[in-house]
Amino acid sequence: MIGQYDPATDDLHFTQLDHRDSAKGVSITYPLGDKCGATSLQRSATVDVLCADVEAEVQSATEEVMCAYHFTMKSFYGCPLVSTHICVCDMCY
Repeated sequence: MIGQYDPATDDLHFTQLDHRDSAKGVSITYPLGDKCGATSLQRSATVDVLCADVEAEVQSATEEVMCAYHFTMKSFYGCPLVSTHICVCDMCY
């Protein structure tokens, strides 16, 4: 297992991709995965969910650091429930 959801620490591993614009998406980190090979490391995964008008579309999957996996995907699940932008006459602020 790469990582697991821990509801007791969920808010500690959830951030916006851009703190100035919640419409960019979210980043979720899942720690506490299985032991990684012969090392003492535990596997972990970070999933960046870019706000897009699709249910789920994986853009990339990498292991940039040993036993730490990074996934980037597009999905409407990464979009805010309420828009942080105000649009008037096709101009958004």
